[in-house]
Amino acid sequence: MESLSFGVPMVAVPQMSEQRANADRVVELGLGVLLRRDRVSSEALRGAALEVLGGASYAERAGWMRGRIAASGGAPAAADFLESLVVRERVSR
Repeated sequence: MESLSFGVPMVAVPQMSEQRANADRVVELGLGVLLRRDRVSSEALRGAALEVLGGASYAERAGWMRGRIAASGGAPAAADFLESLVVRERVSR
């Protein structure tokens, strides 16, 4: 979220399964590239970084996402929304 809130494209190197789902979404939305953990090397990391930093489409998509995050209220709005769901669940019981 921090990277995207600043409009910076990413090189995702997921370590756990939920991180893989996030990395897959990053790739799907054109916000960065996925580098598999078992394929990380200095050359692979450098290549992935050069790809996202040199690719205009990655910068464009990351800028688009930055705008979406800002318009949505970012992390504070997300936390408020999740808290409202917890309160609503407690009231409905």
